Parts: sequence; C-alpha cells; structure tokens
Amino acid sequence: MSRHRTARRTLAALAAAAIVGAIAVLSGCAGTYTSISPETVRERLDSGEQVFLLDVRTQSEFDAGHIPGAVLIPVQQLKSRMGEVPDDRPIIVYCLTAGRSAEAAAMLSAAGYKDVFDMAQGIQGWRGAVVR
Repeated sequence: MSRHRTARRTLAALAAAAIVGAIAVLSGCAGTYTSISPETVRERLDSGEQVFLLDVRTQSEFDAGHIPGAVLIPVQQLKSRMGEVPDDRPIIVYCLTAGRSAEAAAMLSAAGYKDVFDMAQGIQGWRGAVVR
C-alpha cells in the first residue's frame, strides 16, 4: 500500500474517532481515556502486564482475525455486557480502525472504569505495525 493511501486511511480513522468522540460528548456519555499505539500495546503484552484486551468489532470480523487473548464484546452490546469487563486492570479497546473503539472507550470511562486505552488505528494498525 502506498504511503499516500496509508496516510489518507490514518487521517480518515482519526477523523472518525474525533466525530465519535464529539457525538459522545454531545450525548453525555463521554469519558476520559487515552489513545495508545499498536507498538505500545505489543510492548505491554510482551512485558507480561495483565491487561484486558477488548475487541468491539462484529463476530465475523473477530473470527477473521484478532489479537490473541482478546475478548469480543461488540460495541452495540457493550452497555448491556459492561459487567463482563473487569475493573482491576488496564483495558485496551480496539476495532477495525479506531472509530468504534473510541465510542466504547468513552462509554467505559463514563461508566467509571479507570485506565482505559483506545488502540490507535485499530486492528489495521496492529497488522501494519506489529505483525510482520
């Protein structure tokens, strides 16, 4: 893939995350969370740190490939399944490109979860930066 196309996709993903964040703020479900790079996620996993990896894509997307150890809770189901997310360790949320994960991270933070991270560029960023 060309650098130009990669840059356009990255900008599109960031714009989508910003729009989702703005919607969350306007709808009153915004919380505080931190963006984290795929490389930093890899470092944390490699160090043995106990994190909760939350994949908020669809079942078919998850079945097509996911980060080992991730738990699937589609973003549409997150509110009703919030009790399945532990509150005793950092939570790293991801989706395809970081749009849905930004929404999920905001929901978790607004619900009182601490140490919530949204993986920048989603699984596409993971595949491009970490999986070689």
